[in-house]
Amino acid sequence: MAAVRERGQLILVGGLSLAVVLVAIALVMNAAIYTESLASRDDAGELGKPASIESDLSAAVESMMLNDFSESEISDGVGEFSSSSAYFAAQDGAITSASVQSTNAGTLVTDSSGSFVSADGDASWTVVDSKPVRSFEMTVNEDSLGSAFEMEVTSPGGDPWTIDFSASGDTLTMTFDDTETTVTCSTTPDSEEDAKISFSSGRLGGSQCVPMKRLFSGESVYKIRFVGGDAAAGTYSLVVDEDVTTMEDYDDDGDDTETDYGSDSGDPTVAEELYSVELLLEYDSPEIQYETTVVVAPGENDD
Repeated sequence: MAAVRERGQLILVGGLSLAVVLVAIALVMNAAIYTESLASRDDAGELGKPASIESDLSAAVESMMLNDFSESEISDGVGEFSSSSAYFAAQDGAITSASVQSTNAGTLVTDSSGSFVSADGDASWTVVDSKPVRSFEMTVNEDSLGSAFEMEVTSPGGDPWTIDFSASGDTLTMTFDDTETTVTCSTTPDSEEDAKISFSSGRLGGSQCVPMKRLFSGESVYKIRFVGGDAAAGTYSLVVDEDVTTMEDYDDDGDDTETDYGSDSGDPTVAEELYSVELLLEYDSPEIQYETTVVVAPGENDD
């Protein structure tokens, strides 16, 4: 029995040693990759180094936000990023740091099934009333489009746009009208898939839609209104720069006894979601002193 126990202990110790070795290899490989990346950036000049760190920092925080990391987890993640960046920057005689300056609470609006009516049954209603919006996506079941379903979009100081949704067979067509010009975009989804629309990136069914890109570029503050929401079915989601308590009590008719967002199946719902994170990045070397504020808001007028 003693021999069996000894063999078991040897296997356990061997397994732990192997795990430590694998972690060490991963760290060495990551360090080598990062060092090579920094070295390859030398050709871009000293200014390219903080710019590259800024890009990496933004991408890291955006990934955390899209994966629903909490504020504390994002802060910890930025701290880890700052430490790693400082280590590698020191190899070039530079000092760098990154930190979270503030977070901006927002609201995730979601309707995961059914028609595009409000929770209190209004077919025509204002989804967002002149608030910053990001990550606005929608799927439309073209078979559900009976009578006309429209979406009215207005930005401060801009002309109102009307987007008309119509279907012919399996093809969904969106007609954009800014009172001066009328332009259409169409898509034919694969088999039984609904038509996918990404307003923030200006894409319909995976292809760029020029009028949509034009409408949702630049200014991110919008008034978004559905007209005839009972004539369309599918899903939509967007993140609004407004606290969830205000959105929970919101009714575009001003009726204190009703709200446009509910909790029943098929209702549009609201939940707390970070809208943006503000970061401070500092970089100091013998050649350059660089300090900038970075605001990360995924899906806010994507390129």
